[in-house]
Amino acid sequence: MQALKQQKPRLLLPMIGFLVLVIWGLAATRNLEDSTEFQMSDRRVTPFLQGFYAPETATDGTTYRWTNGLGVIQAQSIRATTHALWRVSVAASPTPLALYLDGLQVLHQQRRIYQVIGATPSWTGAHELRINTIPFADPNEERLLGVRVTDATLVQSGGRLPALFWLGSVFVILACLVTSALVLGWGMGGVVGATVIAALITSSAPLLDVRAAGTWMFTLAGIAVLLPVSVWGLQRWVPRILMTGWAGLLLVRLWGISYPGFEGHDYRIHLRRLSDFRSGIWTMSAHPYEFGRRESVILPLFYRVADGIASVLGTHLAMHLLIICAETSVALVVWFILRRVRFAPRTALIAALLVLLMPLSTSVLYWSFMQQICAHVVIFAIAYLTIHGSRRAVWVAGVLLAVVALTHIGETFIAVIWYAAIRLAEPDRFQKSWWVRTLPAALAGVAVSPLYWSFFGSLGANATTIVQPSGQQILNQMQVAFTIGLAPLPLVAAGIVVLLLLWHNPRLTIPWLSVVTVFVGVELVTRAQVRYLYTGAPLVAVALGWCISPLWRKGFAARLLVVLVVGYIGWVSGALWIDAVLGWQKPRIDGLTH
Repeated sequence: MQALKQQKPRLLLPMIGFLVLVIWGLAATRNLEDSTEFQMSDRRVTPFLQGFYAPETATDGTTYRWTNGLGVIQAQSIRATTHALWRVSVAASPTPLALYLDGLQVLHQQRRIYQVIGATPSWTGAHELRINTIPFADPNEERLLGVRVTDATLVQSGGRLPALFWLGSVFVILACLVTSALVLGWGMGGVVGATVIAALITSSAPLLDVRAAGTWMFTLAGIAVLLPVSVWGLQRWVPRILMTGWAGLLLVRLWGISYPGFEGHDYRIHLRRLSDFRSGIWTMSAHPYEFGRRESVILPLFYRVADGIASVLGTHLAMHLLIICAETSVALVVWFILRRVRFAPRTALIAALLVLLMPLSTSVLYWSFMQQICAHVVIFAIAYLTIHGSRRAVWVAGVLLAVVALTHIGETFIAVIWYAAIRLAEPDRFQKSWWVRTLPAALAGVAVSPLYWSFFGSLGANATTIVQPSGQQILNQMQVAFTIGLAPLPLVAAGIVVLLLLWHNPRLTIPWLSVVTVFVGVELVTRAQVRYLYTGAPLVAVALGWCISPLWRKGFAARLLVVLVVGYIGWVSGALWIDAVLGWQKPRIDGLTH
């Protein structure tokens, strides 16, 4: 009986959240708009089109998309609609042609608006319009062309109950939410629940958009299963509040990547590389923006892992899921590092929460620096293991150094400098035991060296191009980079808190700060643009956390100030993510690549 009484408070808030979401979902279906437009000039409709080329604009200003002979417009409703009407505007055709709209044949030449009664959707709530014609060849271009579609509208009537496909997805998400809440406890579970509700309400406009809702909910439901499993696996090592922040932010980021209109900025580049790596090669050369547009080596490990997961989840979801989980987990590793160097639990907690919420993380996720993001969390794990110093830890660190060296060349440089700085700070440096602990890293370097021979050989052959100083221009760029990369903390304040942390804990700060210092010098001399600020921003977050954590003991007003600081940084990061996902607004990345 006593156990049951203790369980009731833990169940109460999740059940309230469950009820709120159910009521909200039913209300959403009742208030659903009766029509949904597909403007072909809007690139956000691209995920719902098949067989269409990119948007174009005619001389009179009309925007349209050519079909390639068979164009398909798809929608996934969140309510079961028994009747639907499609209205589609088709521009004039240069020659008369037979046009089929869901099997209905018309003779088309002049611009017209056609209305077609849609087929009864399945229990999933799926709608589809097929626009078919025999394609023709234009002498002025290589494409086969069908017809020019300017816009389409799906008009629904009847059917106010939710589609089973959508409703089932909602219940899967709610089950994952309640399970996570029970593991975390009712208080922390309430925070996770509030995060989910806030995300759903924030996205109410696209969620109620018939063309996206069903697919979005189904994909999110599949990913959400990972949440309670991860929470259960990590709760014994990580504080409950940090687990709650991690789980909430993971939900928000999963919500973003699972939205049908989302596509990371560099995703197509990585997709092309993935295709190339499938041919069996182990490295390739490219001219990325970093390294002053000079040729660089592209490494295989991220693409090999992503390819394996893609066979189960699909390529888009697999690649983005990897970077979301990696980036969100950096804060957990930072927690372990801070506890290892004897930070107080509350200080380590506040610092890790700030690392979790830094806006630069949001920016790098939108821009999809996929290799770098996955290697980034590994270099923090290397730092922890190197500080740990046990025999097993140094061997695992050696293996992880090889992992980074197989993933991203810039992060490899950072990992080597950070590892070396930590090792040089050890009290028994250059003694026999110290050299023994260095052996795993040396073996890792020998193991991966064949992948780098051609790259370093080309650098040696073109040594005159390595040094590319540019004076005042690069200084101005670096000032902007630091300002954006450390936002929203002002640059002077960031410097002050880092200096204070350096005075308090040089064992942690000197090796970490050495990474930024070394690559500032490299940048000035070579314009190599190794993304060191992505490593420096968490150091600033840790320093800020150390500075504000003593305020927690100063009373209510001081605690409120700490909450406001953490909340403001989280709000900036969240706003960037929502704008990027829903509004296609690119967050600035000057702190990464200028």
